[in-house]
Amino acid sequence: MSKIIIAIDNGLFGCACKSEEDKEPILTDTPIVPVKVGKKFRNKFDVKEMVKILEQYSQIYTSSIKDPSNILAVIEQTIPMPGIASMATKSIGLGEGLWIGILATLKIPCMELSIRKWQSHFGIWGKGKETKHEAYLLASRLFPRCRLKTERGRLLDGRCDALLMAEYARREL
Repeated sequence: MSKIIIAIDNGLFGCACKSEEDKEPILTDTPIVPVKVGKKFRNKFDVKEMVKILEQYSQIYTSSIKDPSNILAVIEQTIPMPGIASMATKSIGLGEGLWIGILATLKIPCMELSIRKWQSHFGIWGKGKETKHEAYLLASRLFPRCRLKTERGRLLDGRCDALLMAEYARREL
């Protein structure tokens, strides 16, 4: 049985990726739901759907004898970064905590992966939009059949990051 890698970009507009050797990766954007806060609507994590994603991704693992060597989840480690709004930082930290809690509940082994570790492995350097663009270029070369932009051309950087984290874990862990 091939090893299942689950890689998670934990932002509100992040992505979960299931990767198995010799199979196309499966990408699922982080599920969100609009919630009315005062007079405005804010996007919040849809926890029930997050659970469903990880249950589906780990179905083979949980339906057979649980062998922790057959599955590993990696999640992007949250670190405070100057210049990022406090609400965005809160959202990323909340996402990380929710994903880790769900993984623990499903008994899926999990480890945090620093952004710099997987980016430097692939030679991605820089800040902000530079790294997002570099990650997109590399992910689109490695996984040409994966949709990494919206129909209007907006970069889906959560997908790029999740794919590259999964590839890093497959190669190095």
